Amino acid sequence: MKYFNNAILALVVGVGTAALAQTASAEFPEKSITVMLPFGPGGGTDMLTRSFDLFANDVFGHNFTIEYRPGGGSAVGTTALAREEANGYTIGMGSLPHMYLQPAAGAGEYTLDDFDFIALIAREPQLLVTPLDSPYDSYDKLKAAAQENPGSLTLGIPSPLSETWLAYERIDAVEDLGFTVITYQGGGQMNAALLGNQVDAAVTNIGPVYGEIENLNVLAVTSEEKVSFLPDVPTFRELGVDVVTSVERVFMAPKGVPEENLEALRAGFSEIWHNPEFQERMAELRFGMAWIDGAEVRDYLAGQREIILDIYEATEN
Repeated sequence: MKYFNNAILALVVGVGTAALAQTASAEFPEKSITVMLPFGPGGGTDMLTRSFDLFANDVFGHNFTIEYRPGGGSAVGTTALAREEANGYTIGMGSLPHMYLQPAAGAGEYTLDDFDFIALIAREPQLLVTPLDSPYDSYDKLKAAAQENPGSLTLGIPSPLSETWLAYERIDAVEDLGFTVITYQGGGQMNAALLGNQVDAAVTNIGPVYGEIENLNVLAVTSEEKVSFLPDVPTFRELGVDVVTSVERVFMAPKGVPEENLEALRAGFSEIWHNPEFQERMAELRFGMAWIDGAEVRDYLAGQREIILDIYEATEN
């Protein structure tokens, strides 16, 4: 019996040691990575994430599991991500300047210090658009109608305390347009309202509306220079409105991801982003692509935060 017990003990120890060795040698990720998105389906974050997901299985061995957490103009989902377990298996996409503006306004229970950053992957300006059959098919016509009857025209914005909200606030501070602003829970909802003539105009990012661009009048763009694929659309500066804005998108994880897992995420997303096939797809979707490696993102965001908050405070005053 003693021999039998010793044999069992040796077997148990052997199995346990083998399991530990297997765990220690397992490569991350061993299962699908969940990507939490703070907006509903159909908007820019969703389109970008699904584009990355087309290449995820080849790079990570699994496709992503996409989870939507809309609400509060991304504040709900971003706050939820900050509270997730920091193991690398739950990540998300943040939009900027949302992540600067919301904590400043008390709309999100998080700060930049609550995250590990994987990479900044996109940057794009905003468009002022109207439905194709709108009588306001130029900026001058829209401006005149809005100023003639303040509050009578409606303007859609994908989310509050966002780059589109900030863009309109800056334009309105110069032009005193006086739209009645309606905010939505992401670009998908706003696009439906715009195309359904439920709002008179909208300020939106390029990516989410580019597939419907033939159904819209694009009146102006917030970039410093004209956009190559919209050569006839003036910049606001060309219209005499000194406003330049953009949205930046960043993949991130809750703070404290093990270093080896974080490095695997950064290397994997870099491999996808630099893949020529991925870049070709982004060009077709007209997303403005940019790349800052995760190790450098935090310092970059800290500098941009100060710039945006200075603008925000001036707008509020």
